[in-house]
Amino acid sequence: MLLSKELLYTALTRSKKTLTVFVHGKPGQDFKDTLFNKIRSRSYTDTRRTSILGLPFWDFSLEPEKGIYVQSKVEYIIYKKLQEFKTKNAEFDFKYEVRPTVNGLQLKMKTDFTVITAKGIIFYWEHLGLLGNVYYERKWKYKWGKYSEADLANAILTTDERHGINEDKIYDIISLMADDKLGTEDKYNKYSQHHYYLR
Repeated sequence: MLLSKELLYTALTRSKKTLTVFVHGKPGQDFKDTLFNKIRSRSYTDTRRTSILGLPFWDFSLEPEKGIYVQSKVEYIIYKKLQEFKTKNAEFDFKYEVRPTVNGLQLKMKTDFTVITAKGIIFYWEHLGLLGNVYYERKWKYKWGKYSEADLANAILTTDERHGINEDKIYDIISLMADDKLGTEDKYNKYSQHHYYLR
């Protein structure tokens, strides 16, 4: 049988004037035995990795650690390099997408990566993956302002992949954080005081 919830959805949304549905059955028939229930439970997209009717694609493929889902391939790579560094440095730690807490108050925004070094220094790593998009850059400017208001400007690390991605470079950036030796590769400090390219 080709009938499925996708096919019914197409029929319901593509008709321009009227839609007539003929359903074969008996009066008082239990709903679970009806054609509509069979259609509702039959799907051809559920077996595919798609975000059309369900979870986003990253819920299936970008899981660097059990139960942790990141939103881009670059975040996945960064996460794995942070994991690698952590296995070699026991007192080093990091968290993904948590809200910064300043003077006991939690900010109303999430940071891509919160990094806690062995020295107890906290850095907030924001990967700016859509630079060049006016709306995205406007959102970052607003978020950067909130960080500055919270006196966190010197604790913010930003990165972008406009020059490509190199995993060794990512590891080097993590090492600079761990040693509290962050500088910048952006002489204009357009995005933060500590901005690096991932290649």
